[in-house]
Amino acid sequence: MKKAIRIFVAAIMAIAASACTHNNGDIGPWYGLWKLESLEVDGSPAPDYDGNQFWAFQNDIVQIDEVIDDMLYIRHVATWRREGDILLIDFTHYDSNAPSTDGNYAPPANLGLEPDAVNALAIESLGGRRITLSHDTGGKVYTYRLRKWG
Repeated sequence: MKKAIRIFVAAIMAIAASACTHNNGDIGPWYGLWKLESLEVDGSPAPDYDGNQFWAFQNDIVQIDEVIDDMLYIRHVATWRREGDILLIDFTHYDSNAPSTDGNYAPPANLGLEPDAVNALAIESLGGRRITLSHDTGGKVYTYRLRKWG
């Protein structure tokens, strides 16, 4: 009897653990932590990108962390959704401590994304452990190359 109870408890824990990893549903290849390996502006490497940004997708939240050093990072939070070959990143959120154009609810300045706006990024490729996105601001074209991290 004890063995059956242990097996039952282990099965319940395994189901609970796998359900929690995706927080309200499977988002497919987007799920997890991605390193922004390169940022290009009009086909050339962005001079203000140091290879220090990580994007994390879970449920409908995307978190972009800019790592300053081992103990310091700046976190940016938005919501996201995919519509066909377009990734929409929504930076219109805010809290009582900061407007959407500042702080955690604004995009990193070097990404060319608009604060207090929904930004449309073209999904150039999505497969395996790599994502390539592009964003045309009307004056510059930004290309984001991400690699699955971890």
